[in-house]
Amino acid sequence: MFMKKGRVLPKAVSIMMSATMLSTVAASTSNPVFADDTDNNSVIKIMPLGDSITFGMADDGGYRKYLDYFLNEKGITNFDFVGPEGSDNSTFTYNGKTVSFDDNHAGYSGYTITDLHGGWFGNLNGILETMQKGDYIKKYSPDAIILQIGTNDISNGHLDGSEERLHLLLDYLLDNMNGTIFITTIPDLGGT
Repeated sequence: MFMKKGRVLPKAVSIMMSATMLSTVAASTSNPVFADDTDNNSVIKIMPLGDSITFGMADDGGYRKYLDYFLNEKGITNFDFVGPEGSDNSTFTYNGKTVSFDDNHAGYSGYTITDLHGGWFGNLNGILETMQKGDYIKKYSPDAIILQIGTNDISNGHLDGSEERLHLLLDYLLDNMNGTIFITTIPDLGGT
């Protein structure tokens, strides 16, 4: 699903979608998020936001490196990943060749939707509070956010109230940006 300020648009969006699907979904809105460089010279700022899946735990760059690669392969080059973490240029090996990608993001391993009790150290850091403390939405002014969060809420036993916490986060993001939020699903946690 993706959200624009003031409304939820009924589209299923998966984190591992192809670049073609992402550009098709985005182009179906009244204000396209992506366009061919020949049609639009402005750069679209995308903030990958979430937990270890966004961070790329156990796979440096995670889905972000593949999204960058496949968007570029489809000729969509007018985007810039933004966020307080990573760097403007990183590399990985794909099909035997070294590929450069934009590694900027706001992904944090072990994070939950909001600050909660639990985890190895007694406290679970929240994406909401991290975004608020750094004022990262206003600082990076993303046109689009790819949000993947909630895995650690569930795996740490905080399913109750997760919907309300997610609404708090989404309200904060939508109130502080003028763009689209792509909400992804969390992985199957084995019957939870």
